Amino acid sequence: MKQSELSTPQSPYTGLLYSIFQRPRENDEKGLVVAFTSSLPGEGVTYVVSHLSGLLGAQTGGSVLVVDLSKLSSGAPLVPQVAGPSGERKALPEAAFRTQDWTGSWQFRRDLIAQWRSRFEYVLLDCPGTGMGSEAIAVAQHVDGIILVVEANRTKNQELKFTEHQIQTAGGKILGYVLNKRRYLVPGWIYDRL
Repeated sequence: MKQSELSTPQSPYTGLLYSIFQRPRENDEKGLVVAFTSSLPGEGVTYVVSHLSGLLGAQTGGSVLVVDLSKLSSGAPLVPQVAGPSGERKALPEAAFRTQDWTGSWQFRRDLIAQWRSRFEYVLLDCPGTGMGSEAIAVAQHVDGIILVVEANRTKNQELKFTEHQIQTAGGKILGYVLNKRRYLVPGWIYDRL
């Protein structure tokens, strides 16, 4: 997606930007940390985080850190990335951490998120679906909130309710939902008139 597409009023992310990321905060000196997850794998969490990070950088001019926690299962060190205004990302090697530290200690997760919060205006955590891993549940009480990505015509209501319950039981706050992969079908009667 090009920069011009991100900044158009029709962008599906513009509403999310204004309703969640640009509303007044209790403490303006600390960054906003938001985790993104879904009920099922493949619902488009990484896609949403990628596009939203570019929009945040372009529209706000603020520093945006993206951490892809969906890669924790690989065992390789995770290197957070800083999103630039045009959507490109640069690795931040000095902020890398070992996956063993992340998965082994809730204090490590809490302290690392606090460091990111103090250093960046926006921190976006790309978490796998709750059915694939518990990263969103593990960070729920340490982030400002969680946004659930829901794939249209795929995610069942009971799956979504279960995910909501898991997050709330872990002390998390659900900030909102992104309906992803929605199709805008043209009704047959319109085709008949063309």
